[in-house]
Amino acid sequence: MEFAVLLRQLDELEERYQEWVGPLNRVIRECTFRVNRDGYTPADFERDVRAIKEKQRARYDPYQAIYALLDELCPAYLEAPAEQRAVVRAAVSDKRGVSSALLGYAYRAAERVRSSADREWLRRGLAAISIENCGRDYRDVLLALAELCVAAEEVGIEPRADFRAVSRLSSGEKPRGGRTSVRQMLARFQSYGVLKERREREKREKGPGCA
Repeated sequence: MEFAVLLRQLDELEERYQEWVGPLNRVIRECTFRVNRDGYTPADFERDVRAIKEKQRARYDPYQAIYALLDELCPAYLEAPAEQRAVVRAAVSDKRGVSSALLGYAYRAAERVRSSADREWLRRGLAAISIENCGRDYRDVLLALAELCVAAEEVGIEPRADFRAVSRLSSGEKPRGGRTSVRQMLARFQSYGVLKERREREKREKGPGCA
C-alpha cells in the first residue's frame, strides 16, 4: 500500500481516537478535582477512570485499529527511502493517539518475539520507536526499547545488529521529548543503564537456577 494511503488512514484513525478519548479526558478532569474531598479517595478515582475506559473500549478500541495499520506501516518504513521516512515521522508528530499507540506497538512486538524465528517482530518494534521519534518522553521510549531488547535476548536473538540497522534509518536530530536523537539512542542502547536494570529484573523474575 502506498505511503500516502497509509498516512491518510492514520489521519482518520487519529480523528476517531480524539473522539474516543474526549469522554475519558472529561471524566479524568472532573474526578481529579474530587480526590480527597468529601470522602472521594484515589481508589475511587482509579475505579471511575477504569469504568469509563472499559465503557469506551466496549464501543470501540482505537489502539487495536491503529495497531492493524502499523502492521503495514512499520515494515514499509524499514524499506522506505530517507525522504519518505522523514515524511512519516513528521506526519505522526502531532498525533497524540498515534504516538501513544506506537509505543504500545513496541511492547506488543516484544510480546510476539517468542522464538529465534520472530526477528521480524523485533524490527517492527524498533521501526515503531523510530517513527515515534521520542515525540513525548524519552523515558517511555527507553523502557519500551529495554523490553524489546530483553525479549529478543531471551529467545536467542542477538539484537545489536537490528538496533544499529534501525538507528541508521532514524532521525539524527534532537527530538521534542529528549536531548538525544533516536539514531544515537538506538546505536548506543547496549550501554544504557535501563537495559541493565531490565536484564537484572528478568533474572529475578525467572528465579534461582534459571539460565
